[in-house]
Amino acid sequence: MLPKASAGLALLLASIPTLFLLGWTLGRALADWSDSATATGIVNAISAPDADSDGLPDDIDPDDDNDRWSDVAETTIGTNPLLACGPDAWPPDINNNGFVDITGDIVTVANHFGESVPPAAARYDIAPDPPDGFIDVIGDIVRLAGLFGAGCGP
Repeated sequence: MLPKASAGLALLLASIPTLFLLGWTLGRALADWSDSATATGIVNAISAPDADSDGLPDDIDPDDDNDRWSDVAETTIGTNPLLACGPDAWPPDINNNGFVDITGDIVTVANHFGESVPPAAARYDIAPDPPDGFIDVIGDIVRLAGLFGAGCGP
């Protein structure tokens, strides 16, 4: 009969193949799970919507249409944060004609100078970002005037 220490050693030595197999199986399962999680994350990032095709998925892009107005500002203003051009798409194009002009955009906003939003339309409060709820010269009218003649296209 073997002494107790030798019996424990014999049991340990006999268990090594089982422990090795268990460790290998567990290690392989974790590696497979990790590879799968990484691959799933990459596929999700690649297939996520990207309205402006700038490589940033819309859920993390602060300006989904690259029109120089944040999505937060566009939501407050009432324009579409996913469209750079078109009806109610580009914040400074108040009259939706595709460019900033004097009579359709700048004068329209200037006529509401000093008003808070509401009663002034949220559509007229285009600056700062996010809008401050007030139609003023320094924010809204100066920003519009600086874009005079500019169009909503690239």
